[in-house]
Amino acid sequence: MAGLAYALALGLPVEAAADVGQAAADVVVGLPGTSTCTGERLAAALRGEPARRVSTLAAAREAAAAARAAGQTVVLTNGVFDGLHRGHTAFLEDAARMGGLLVVGVNSDQSAHRLHGTPPSTTEDDRAAVVAALASVDHALVFDSETAVPLIEALAPDVYVKGGDYLPGMLAEAGAVEAVGGRLETLGWTERADRRPIDTRVDR
Repeated sequence: MAGLAYALALGLPVEAAADVGQAAADVVVGLPGTSTCTGERLAAALRGEPARRVSTLAAAREAAAAARAAGQTVVLTNGVFDGLHRGHTAFLEDAARMGGLLVVGVNSDQSAHRLHGTPPSTTEDDRAAVVAALASVDHALVFDSETAVPLIEALAPDVYVKGGDYLPGMLAEAGAVEAVGGRLETLGWTERADRRPIDTRVDR
């Protein structure tokens, strides 16, 4: 209804305004929990494009600035996301609920190899594309450093999120988050239907 009213206020014919309202509804029902339809998602839906695709740092920075100007909280997290599973998606959904814009950094093949000593089982392009396709994610981009410090410095997130297996003092990113005026949050374990915990760590 808000999309319909907005389009009518802009002077669009009723039929076109109804299309705008329907596109906004389509975006929102595809998102977890109580969500809003951003201008970027609405424009993509009206163009018939996927609302989420692999991004660039420049595009993510622009989106973060626009979200902050609109009074939204910018959330950043990162990981390798190799063999994406339910723990990963639960983690990202919880991270998305912490703000209005979720940016996810996906470690490049080389940085993942440097971190763990072995290459990931899927390529950076595939891993980033799968993360970008999730409804909870607004921007997913590949980065080539072992830590997210360069992303934090570039995006200045209001919230930086990591898995609960990390303590703040263990994170190289903690100082960078503080320097940009953000806060560090950690998320714990998600339970499966059989009540056994799901590992939500995203470093693999």
